[in-house]
Parts: sequence; C-alpha cells; structure tokens
Amino acid sequence: MKQFLMIICGTYFFLYLLGFIIPQETNHPVLQRLSKPVTIAHQGGNKIYPDESLMAFTNAVDMGIQVLEVDIHRTRDGIIVINHDLTIDRLTDSSG
Repeated sequence: MKQFLMIICGTYFFLYLLGFIIPQETNHPVLQRLSKPVTIAHQGGNKIYPDESLMAFTNAVDMGIQVLEVDIHRTRDGIIVINHDLTIDRLTDSSG
C-alpha cells in the first residue's frame, strides 16, 4: 500500500512539474482581448455600492474592470436571481 501511494504521489508531482515545462497556449478570442493581469470584480467591487447591484457593476466597468463575476441562483419558484448568498437573510429583514 505504501509503495502504491508513493507511485501515485510521484506521478502527481511529475505531472505538476510538466505543467510548468510545456507551454500553455490560450487561443480563445475573449482571453486574447484581455490585458495581463486580468482585473476581476467579485460581486461588482468592494463595498462601494451594494453587492451584485447594477450600480456596482456600472462602477466597476467605469473603473476599467475587465471581468464581472456574478453569483447566480434559482429560487424555489424557478426565477433566476443575482445574489451572493443562497438566502436573503443577510441583506433583508425577511428570511428564506
């Protein structure tokens, strides 16, 4: 068993190092348009405007952010909403 684990760990380490040796090509057109490093706004930014709001997303774009990262959930009745949490408890007086 110990020898088997050593083989698995050695193989994993070899493949990990191989990832640094072999050049990685990204040919996706969206990735080619982005500068490096890429700037990403989680929830639209950092507490300047309410999380996941249109104001936060607009502000992030105005600041030159390249990617907006949003959290999408489906409610029990099938409606798609943008909200970081699975419930509304943190942001409202309601629960659910």
